[in-house]
Amino acid sequence: LTANTNTNFAVEVESEPCGSSGVTCTKGVYITMGTDIIEIRSFETAKINNVDEPIPYRSDKFGYTIAMIGFQLFFATPFGIDVSWDGLTRVYITSGPRWMGQLEGMCGNFNQDPGDDMRTSQGEITASQTTFGNSWKMSEQCP
Repeated sequence: LTANTNTNFAVEVESEPCGSSGVTCTKGVYITMGTDIIEIRSFETAKINNVDEPIPYRSDKFGYTIAMIGFQLFFATPFGIDVSWDGLTRVYITSGPRWMGQLEGMCGNFNQDPGDDMRTSQGEITASQTTFGNSWKMSEQCP
């Protein structure tokens, strides 16, 4: 969904078809934070570098936290990019103004110019939602 190569931070979402209307559900949220690889597939535990850790969790090394707040799971970074997941279909990524123009991905580049938000992973602007979405797939098996 979003990445910043200067901080080695990325968010990826694994989706799967659910229901009969073509809707996809989020199966897991994967976050790269420095050298940590975080896999979140439930509200109870997160897999951090292939080790199950209970939620809530705080990384002493990188300063991020993972916690449940209400019915949402929150991943908060010390540098102002946060991720929340409802456990079903919605993943939200929020970032502070210091990240304007420094992000890329399916959430756009956060430069206040909606005309270039549909930039493919190859750097080309497209009007096709299908081309745009397919360019950011991490696997051809993605729905």
